[in-house]
Amino acid sequence: MRRSLPLFLPLTLLLAAPVLPAGLPAALSGLSFSPDGGKVLVSMDTDGVPNAYALPVAGGPPLQLTRSARDPVRVVSYFPADERVLYRSGPAGDEDHLFVREPDGKAVELAPGKTDRFLGWTADGGLWIEIDNPGAQSRDLYKVAGAGYAKTLTDTNGSPRDRLAAVSPDGRFLVYAENNNDLVRNVRIHDRQTRQDRELLTGEGFAVHIPLGLSPDGAALLTLNDVDSQFRGLARVELATGASRNLVHKSWDLLGARYSPDGKRIAVIAGGDTRSGLELYDAATLQPVPLPDLPPLGEVEAVAFSPDGQKLAFLGSGATTPPGVWVCDLAKPAAPRKLVGGEPGDWVGGEVTRFKSFDDREIPGILYKPRQAPAGGGKLPAVVWVHDGPSGQARLGFDPIIQTLVQRGYAVFAVNHRGSFGYGKAFLRLDDRQHGVVDLKDCVAARGWLAASGWADPGRIAIGGVGHGGYLALSALAFTPLEFAAGVDLFGVSDWQRVINGLPYGSAERTILADEMGHVIDWQTGSVKSPHDHPGEIARPLLLVQGARDTLAIPSEAADIAAALKKKKQVVEEIVLPDAAHGFVLRADRERVYKAVGDFLDRALKAGTAK
Repeated sequence: MRRSLPLFLPLTLLLAAPVLPAGLPAALSGLSFSPDGGKVLVSMDTDGVPNAYALPVAGGPPLQLTRSARDPVRVVSYFPADERVLYRSGPAGDEDHLFVREPDGKAVELAPGKTDRFLGWTADGGLWIEIDNPGAQSRDLYKVAGAGYAKTLTDTNGSPRDRLAAVSPDGRFLVYAENNNDLVRNVRIHDRQTRQDRELLTGEGFAVHIPLGLSPDGAALLTLNDVDSQFRGLARVELATGASRNLVHKSWDLLGARYSPDGKRIAVIAGGDTRSGLELYDAATLQPVPLPDLPPLGEVEAVAFSPDGQKLAFLGSGATTPPGVWVCDLAKPAAPRKLVGGEPGDWVGGEVTRFKSFDDREIPGILYKPRQAPAGGGKLPAVVWVHDGPSGQARLGFDPIIQTLVQRGYAVFAVNHRGSFGYGKAFLRLDDRQHGVVDLKDCVAARGWLAASGWADPGRIAIGGVGHGGYLALSALAFTPLEFAAGVDLFGVSDWQRVINGLPYGSAERTILADEMGHVIDWQTGSVKSPHDHPGEIARPLLLVQGARDTLAIPSEAADIAAALKKKKQVVEEIVLPDAAHGFVLRADRERVYKAVGDFLDRALKAGTAK
């Protein structure tokens, strides 16, 4: 669940202002080169629904490969030897179904009616996929033939805690990701030939080992780990022996990495202070390889090498640079070529800022301020915006909801409360079993910092967020009812205890959530800390946005809150998106909700609202 969002205009102009000055940029995901290196495969929602597109590396318009009118198409990869396309699709909330797009455009589902996952290519050009068994916690590993897609059962995993992460091309080694909680993760390598298991987690204390992918020859595994460090570095683990060697380590977390197909280079996505960037290393010497004239990005989301290893594509965005795809020619170092997106516009950049919270701990965030001053010299309305998570991070990538609000005259502070990722594992642990308590106190402290700034109007500061950020916005209105002037909850869970209780006993998901979200018990009162059970305390205007197909933040809970608020004649607005699950799927939904959020805040934060 990743996964990061003029000074003030007079009200008459605000109501007439467009949602975004240059239209809503296309959402992009996925990245893969064609076998000849001439195209890059991505998903884009240019036509309203995420579909597969091929981007010519030499230049030219994108070629649309799929034309789904409703179900999202999430590209996975080109096939190694031809231009068949592997992708995931299905109705919103049930998108984990693998399909192959044949050269003639025909779609073939690999395991009809069942959820499945791609785990790598076989040595002979087939696929390794894992298929869930309905009604059971077991999952079966199949070798799928590259021609005809006949499936051969290879292995079965009945563990509720271990998830298969990769398979060596010859099928000898199975790589499992073992989850104990968000801060203790292990990697187990099973040798099917010797029937031996090797575990990477050793010693005591909190540490993570996260599998990333195999080396081109299938002999080694790239992992991230933070053993003996606050930050995650890159290591190489030999599958046959379990021997580990550290490759790259920095003073911030590394987020991802992959080998070039020839094994000569390693592309790394490196974190920073609310940002992530692209770095390239020589695989033999581990010396940095210069990448000249990269665009000004604050977040790099994906990288891919061409089959010959001579081109490197990356997908990213910046606070003022919408999502785009660029390609570097590594044989002829020069500025990367933009293939799609990344178009300049009247966007507003963010400033990394820190403030002292309730316990004097320094809390980071990103401040966005509109360019035009308030009419009549007044103070700005503002929004404390909270990322998804719980251990997500606001980064300096392009966030359309934040840009929407800034364009409408609101200052936005995207807070990275304690428990946010990217500042070391000690900071990440600070909200364990205290969600809705200490992280909420950070949000309230952010509101106090804005109120004391001299330029923000203390009576017109709202809180909003998506996912876990929506939960914190709802908690703020329920448990600190007079701090914020209004709240916006997008896809937020209102009852985490219900979520935990609904997961199978012994499963990795239940264990992780129980450890991470143990905050639901208020140890002082013995009651459940659930905003779903406290709508009567809400005294400020609230906007609720839910997906009708959401199985995590179920719509009925939001409806319960809305009904309780309407009964006591409290201002509440509710939007249910019929084709959405836990997040946006359709472009039209995003446009509708972004405008609705701005309109709601215009109504809620007029002069004279809560003081």
